[in-house]
Amino acid sequence: MPGWRLAKLSVAKQQPYSRTAAVCKAWATESVNADRLPSIIQHPIALVITHVMTLCPHCHTEFDAAAKACPTCSTDSHRPGQTSIMPADASVWSKLMPSVEVDSGVYEPSNLVVKRHVVAGAGESAPDEADFELIDILGEGGMGIVYQARQTSVDRTIALKMIRPDKAERSDVKARLLAEAAVTGDLNHPNIVPIYDVGETESGAFFYAMKDVRGVPWTRDLADKSLEQNIEILLHVADALAFAHSRGVIHRDLKPDNVMLGDYGEVLVMDWGMAMTVGDGGKAEPVTARSSVGGTPAYMAPEMAMADRQQIGVSTDIYLLGAVLYELISGHPPHIGRTVNEMMDAAAHNVIEPIEPQTELAEIAMRAMADVPADRFESVKQFQTALRAYLSHSESIALSEQAMRDLATAHQTSDYNDYAQALFGFKEALSLWDGNQPASEGKLATRMDYAGTALEKDDLDLADSLLQKTPGFQPLRNRLTAAREQRLSQHKRQRFLANTVRGLFIVVLVTLTVAVISIRSEKEKAEIAQLSEKTQRQRVEEEKVRVDAALVLVKEQREQAVGARQEAEASLHRAEQASRLAEEQTLQALQAQIQAEEAKQRSERLRQQAERMQQQLAAEAKKAEIARQDANAEKLKLQALLERVRQQEQQNEETESALKRQTEIAAQAEQRVKLAERHQEKLKYITRITAINKEIGSFNLAAARAELLKCPVQHRNYEWGRLLYLCSPEATVLRAHKEQVNSVAFVDGGSRLVSGGSDRQAILWDIENGRPLTSLQCAAELRYVDRHHDNDGLILATSNGAVTERAANGTKQILRKATPGAIAVCTALSPDRSIGVTGYRDGQVDVWLIRNGELLRRLEAHPGGVTAVVFAPSERFFASAGQDGSVQIWRIDSPPASALDVDIDKVTTPDWDGSLSRWVPNIAVEETTKVTIQPVIEPVGRLEHNAAVQAVSFAPGRRQLLTASGSSIQVWDIARQELLQTYEHHNRVTAAAYFPDGDRFASSTAAGTVHIWRIDTAQETLVMRGHDGAVRGLTVSPDGAMVATAGADNTVRLWDILAYRRLMVLEQQSAAVLASTAFGDRLMTGSRDGSIQIWQLNDGALLHTLHGHQQPVCGLALTGDGFASISSDGKLNVWDHSGMNLRTAQRQPIAAQDQPGNDLQRPVYSPDASLYVHTAEPHVGLLSLAATHKPYAFFRGHAAAITCAAFSPDGSRVVTGCRDETAKLWDVQTGLELLTFDGHGAAVTHAKFTPDGRTVITGTEDGRVFVWKAEEWTE
Repeated sequence: MPGWRLAKLSVAKQQPYSRTAAVCKAWATESVNADRLPSIIQHPIALVITHVMTLCPHCHTEFDAAAKACPTCSTDSHRPGQTSIMPADASVWSKLMPSVEVDSGVYEPSNLVVKRHVVAGAGESAPDEADFELIDILGEGGMGIVYQARQTSVDRTIALKMIRPDKAERSDVKARLLAEAAVTGDLNHPNIVPIYDVGETESGAFFYAMKDVRGVPWTRDLADKSLEQNIEILLHVADALAFAHSRGVIHRDLKPDNVMLGDYGEVLVMDWGMAMTVGDGGKAEPVTARSSVGGTPAYMAPEMAMADRQQIGVSTDIYLLGAVLYELISGHPPHIGRTVNEMMDAAAHNVIEPIEPQTELAEIAMRAMADVPADRFESVKQFQTALRAYLSHSESIALSEQAMRDLATAHQTSDYNDYAQALFGFKEALSLWDGNQPASEGKLATRMDYAGTALEKDDLDLADSLLQKTPGFQPLRNRLTAAREQRLSQHKRQRFLANTVRGLFIVVLVTLTVAVISIRSEKEKAEIAQLSEKTQRQRVEEEKVRVDAALVLVKEQREQAVGARQEAEASLHRAEQASRLAEEQTLQALQAQIQAEEAKQRSERLRQQAERMQQQLAAEAKKAEIARQDANAEKLKLQALLERVRQQEQQNEETESALKRQTEIAAQAEQRVKLAERHQEKLKYITRITAINKEIGSFNLAAARAELLKCPVQHRNYEWGRLLYLCSPEATVLRAHKEQVNSVAFVDGGSRLVSGGSDRQAILWDIENGRPLTSLQCAAELRYVDRHHDNDGLILATSNGAVTERAANGTKQILRKATPGAIAVCTALSPDRSIGVTGYRDGQVDVWLIRNGELLRRLEAHPGGVTAVVFAPSERFFASAGQDGSVQIWRIDSPPASALDVDIDKVTTPDWDGSLSRWVPNIAVEETTKVTIQPVIEPVGRLEHNAAVQAVSFAPGRRQLLTASGSSIQVWDIARQELLQTYEHHNRVTAAAYFPDGDRFASSTAAGTVHIWRIDTAQETLVMRGHDGAVRGLTVSPDGAMVATAGADNTVRLWDILAYRRLMVLEQQSAAVLASTAFGDRLMTGSRDGSIQIWQLNDGALLHTLHGHQQPVCGLALTGDGFASISSDGKLNVWDHSGMNLRTAQRQPIAAQDQPGNDLQRPVYSPDASLYVHTAEPHVGLLSLAATHKPYAFFRGHAAAITCAAFSPDGSRVVTGCRDETAKLWDVQTGLELLTFDGHGAAVTHAKFTPDGRTVITGTEDGRVFVWKAEEWTE
């Protein structure tokens, strides 16, 4: 009966100065009966990887990779990604990894002649008949010891690998040693260490002798050598592999650690312990199991990680050569991870970080590491040919790169010498390799820039000479022609100006002569007038002197009168002071007399009180003596009682100590029982996994899946996930999007699906046949997509501010036109689809009518920009949130009743506060009243998490809370703040949604999987795979029969939960979807390129692609006669259901203020969709759509960016979370701050109301959840 064997892998020894072929892997095998294992297991990877070994580069001691330092020399030198896989329990490996064996369960090559030799130990006196003398230990591994020895027959130094004494009797170790010697001995090549002999010591220990090569591992010198030197070494390594392939042997563990560089230039490929044959027959074929997993995870090919023996072959070694070349270029191996499992997963999916920039050498490496073996190089020789071609081109590439740097310098300096040097470099590069495309392009670019610089410096002859040697460049030639014509025209103008100047000079000369004569006559007249004026001025001066003297006399008299009046006033003041002083002295005398009488009376009263107090003290002293005697008696009684209590406590302590010892003994026994139970459960789990695998082999997938779901969660490892993957259903893929899909939604009662992606398309799918019904193409990214209530039209809003309505026949009506420079951030529609609200980055909010696009009002809402708008559920309110940290509440109910006053020119109206106001038309009146209430707030509960809380949701009809944190989902009891159940995932949770019945929920992960869970059994009932990247959105159909997912792989996948299959995938062909909505059997999606797609949901067909925006579509909403779309530039289009543009509206762009941003990027709607939260630093507000369009409430309370917002179930209150570590409760009607929830200790990232509205749940970015009472909002 054939047995089963498992190889144990460990890291090969590395010697800094002496490296031999004996640094092979240590193997441990264990045979079990073949009938205990299924024959279908194809991927037993990493499920039992519990032990990873690494090698100290300093002392070469092998130790556990989990240790922080080498146990021998304390060197912290673990190199991630270079360890090999080694299971802690070989018996578990042997059950999961099949290998070919003979009936005895141990392979021993029958054609090897093993002779007995005399081996003298190190330090012993060698006998004359000794064949080998051990000199020193070169290294130790898990299987054997490598010695430096002397072969006495030819007197030469060799390396001798011998089995360790503690494993010398194990037949499986002997078989492994002989197998390694057999395969390596048949590979006689200069780049492979030769094997001299195989023998057995007198004590029965097997060994083999090989060449002793002095050198260091390639890893030691890899960073110090140039790229060209490392490529030459890689070519020698490829020579060795090509020779091995010609002998039908592949290496399977090639990496720099397994290549040694000799002291005299030798390049030797080491460690052939994992080699296997690739052809039929041959003596090396049984070296390793054909389907076994082995190698280093950082370099593994996908077929190695997947254990696909049908794919493992020569192309596997070519992949490893490409992996080594990748490390030479990038400085790290292709597969990177924090753990072995992560690296194994990256290898299995061939996840490789692209090399930047992409060069010829990088293309060679990536081709060698292609996913499919057939896409790689056909042979090692072909790989070498590509490398040698690169080396021949490297000098040309170096010259072109230097020329590029010279050209960049020339752009900065505009120096002719720099341009000439760059042009010369490109020419030299092309002379070495005429196929150097970058050099050819650089030469043309240099000529063009050189000529352009000459034109700017008016050096027309140089520019002409450069352009004559180069075809094309018509714009520069046109500029040169225009410059020459301008120069000729300039010369003509200069000659004309010179002649004109000569004529003007003559005219001026004649004019000056006439002017001189006239001036002389006028000068004589001026002198006569000046003499007359001088006489008149002297008379005026004399009169001024007389007036000044009179003024001085008047001033002296006025000063004397003022002095006399001041003296009289001073005398009167002194008299008044003397009178007041006399009155005060009389009053003080009377007061002193009264005080003396009162003091005499107080003294008499005090004397009488002292006598009474003395009598009382005497009586109290007698009472105190009696009390002291009573206290002494009570003290004696208490002392006796305390003694009795002490004795009782001592007895109690002895009893408690005995009980504690018994409890410890019972706990130890219970621990042993639990360990035994866990061991028994593990054995049962392995047995169940084996049986399940047989079920899968019989294609009984339903039974296999049911058994898998019964496996305990704590035992589920990789093998469980692999088997679950084999029996998981496939989803229907809807393909029409060109870029990633961001959102999906069911419409028409779940009969159709709408999706939106980054390709500016909205697609409506037919779920029945998976075809797109309508595809609407937009000119900008879609920000909002919705279906019209009254028809099958779509409303599309793009990021350029435009909103359009598309009908089902493709016609569209522009509601709002796009505004260049304006960026629309968010759009919301009222529940009755009569009014739209659009928020812009410049801080304004537009309120407009959907039926005709009329702008009702433009609100200056938030200085720093609008981040979200949302409608309230129960009343006509909407909220706006902005970058200023505030939320504003706007009331939009119809205006109150009004009546004409007796005066025809006035109007009387009732106000919301119960008062009456009289108005003069066309005169704006606005009053604001604010009241602040500061109650005392205390948290009533807190739910702890180990990571940031990513989502919070309430179960329908239950007082339960679902939170997503890290890779798990927790369900809590809200009343008791108790964790009910944890649902673990294998990757980060990205979204979660309850089914309508509340008994199940769906979750998605960053790995592209979708999971269905039951609440009552806490079991995972279904896992769906199909996305090639993360799932970005998830929604459940109204009847709970289907789940739609949007992925980063540009697809929408529709899953039939009842039939366990994927229905369809909607794939767009352009940019990402930014908004989506649905009506009836159609779906509209708005995209980043401004397009809108209309899809047929029953078959997933793309019906129409609408183009009405030049910027990304940021919003879509259903209207009464179609749907509206708005783009980021402010353009609003209204479409009918067939896609016809009905009307367009356009807002005026307003420059956005430089304000810090908020985290709340999407609108938060109230339950009746009449209000939406809008933030702008540092304000918070609510916006509403109605005839008045006024901000109903405006809040200024947060000190930092707003992260979240939520309405209460009745729409009367709003809770907002902020990065200032607080949450605030606001009144929608009055705009007052009701409560402040403080004490989070970290930024608040989530906030929700319980279904009854009496409790608020908040989550923070450090993973904690708080429960607050929200009932104290009344004063």
